Amino acid sequence: MAVSSTGTDIPKVLILGHSFVRRLRSDLHARFDERAAKNFDLHGTPEIFMHGVGGRTVPKLRKMDMGVITRISPDIVILDMGTNDLALAPPEVGGSDIEELVRSLVAEYSVRAVVLCQVTPRATNKGSNFNERAKLLNQCTRVVIEPIEQAICWTHRAFSFRMPPKKLQARKRALRTTDEGPSAQCCRRQSTRNSTLASRSTVVVAAEDDSSGIPPSNVPPTTVQQLDPELVQSIVSTVAAE
Repeated sequence: MAVSSTGTDIPKVLILGHSFVRRLRSDLHARFDERAAKNFDLHGTPEIFMHGVGGRTVPKLRKMDMGVITRISPDIVILDMGTNDLALAPPEVGGSDIEELVRSLVAEYSVRAVVLCQVTPRATNKGSNFNERAKLLNQCTRVVIEPIEQAICWTHRAFSFRMPPKKLQARKRALRTTDEGPSAQCCRRQSTRNSTLASRSTVVVAAEDDSSGIPPSNVPPTTVQQLDPELVQSIVSTVAAE
């Protein structure tokens, strides 16, 4: 998958998501580390935008934040979503919602490439099955995103789930036996079911106040940042390799 600008246009990259993106933007502006800079200490092209709102789920984002896509008209969207969805819906439902969002970005908003950042585990998981559900969501999104030529899943390797070697081998054998694994099959069924339901009804999501305290319609685009062309080429090469 190749991503390139047309004519003299400067490609635009939008980092879109929940509180992780909001805090990243805030930390960069606050220079939390001497190596941190609002422009990542990179210069050149393309333009970089950030938009993140605390508590965002995929349904909320689709209802309240798509105007950001319209205003910026990005060529590439780096999407960090899914963590908050796990508190409200099963992983296969969250995976299907993410698939629909990615397809909408490509088909309706002419986004050339979508990079989906997978959900990271939590260090403290006592009394919670969050990490187990996050694993299922990540497996699900890989299955439903794989057929979309303009999209890839990105794993934050430093935070990826670790599994004992024996358990990992057993899991691989189980997945080979079942082709995709039960959660992936379930996710495919959920995706098909959602597509059918979408043709019959409209789901209305109630708007809620966000921790940012800023009405979504008044959230301004982030100040343009600059990204080094060599890094862009590296991203494109990674996309092609995937």
